[in-house]
Amino acid sequence: WRGACSAMMERKPEREVLVLDGGFGHELKARLGAATGKEAEAEAETSFLAGALACRDHPNVVVDLHRQFLEAGCNVITSNNFVVTPHFLAKQAGLGEAALEELTRCAVACCNEARNGFLAASSQQAGAKTKRPLIAGSLPPAGATYCAAPAEDARAFYAKLVSIFSSAPIDVLLGETLASAEEALACLGAANESSLPLWVSFTLRDLAPGCEPKLRGGQRLASAVAALLEADQERRKLAAIIINCCAPATAGHALATLSKQLEGERDADGIALGAYANGFATTTSEWLGDGEGEGDRLLRQPAEDFDSATGVIKADRLCDHVAEWLSDPRVTIVGGCCGIGVDHMQQVSERVKSL
Repeated sequence: WRGACSAMMERKPEREVLVLDGGFGHELKARLGAATGKEAEAEAETSFLAGALACRDHPNVVVDLHRQFLEAGCNVITSNNFVVTPHFLAKQAGLGEAALEELTRCAVACCNEARNGFLAASSQQAGAKTKRPLIAGSLPPAGATYCAAPAEDARAFYAKLVSIFSSAPIDVLLGETLASAEEALACLGAANESSLPLWVSFTLRDLAPGCEPKLRGGQRLASAVAALLEADQERRKLAAIIINCCAPATAGHALATLSKQLEGERDADGIALGAYANGFATTTSEWLGDGEGEGDRLLRQPAEDFDSATGVIKADRLCDHVAEWLSDPRVTIVGGCCGIGVDHMQQVSERVKSL
């Protein structure tokens, strides 16, 4: 996998870029309401788990949304198990470990049904040569989102999840929206017991340009990445370092910082960089009520970049951010996070093809 990532990063016009899907949870809420009525829509608004339960209870809705992202040009889809964690299972549904395994396997099954259907339909098109899309198995935050979970809890959770994914038809492990180095190291430790490669994606505080990138748990991004690289020296399971669930400008600044850091790291050879950012005018840091500490100033996004009716970033501005990210040859993975829908990703995919 590191070799494959290295090939992607060569300065050639044919450089392959992997396009992840968009913000699955927000899109799924709307579709659940349309498909199952207002009662399910209300449940989706109040329960994080409604979308994850849909993999079991309304799999056709989940499969259809995965298919739509594939048809929009995405070539990586992520399993819909982001909130299938002990934290949310216990808090919102009183469910236990058996439900964790059942719902995770249902999420993987939905991905595979969508991929198989997409490939079957593509094969019927004259002259079509469709590459097999990848399925990323989500390793979400072990505790509450944006909060660093205790290391022991994280290690136990990721070991369980990786054991499930190791016997499931997926292609890569994706530790995503990680708020601390400890969570990332726990993901790496679990991945070392699997044959699957690992992508690690950190969520960052939305800070103004010029501020040092920091994880939402407060750690410096550079320190977290250094610890991750050191831990990966022997096994070399880490195939990509990604930034997600923050503003596009935050992601862009972090990618530039990471690229400079990895230039001098012998152990970073073949590791790709990537980003999939949020699309809301209100940044997550503003939504969380983050304060401005010493050297930390919060990002203010330009109002003109967002649709005044929806508060979501205009597709052409998102595409501009993606193009800027991809100006660095090490960046080969792009996509969308919260608020980024199918229409956005179709335009992103078309922009990527044009670069």
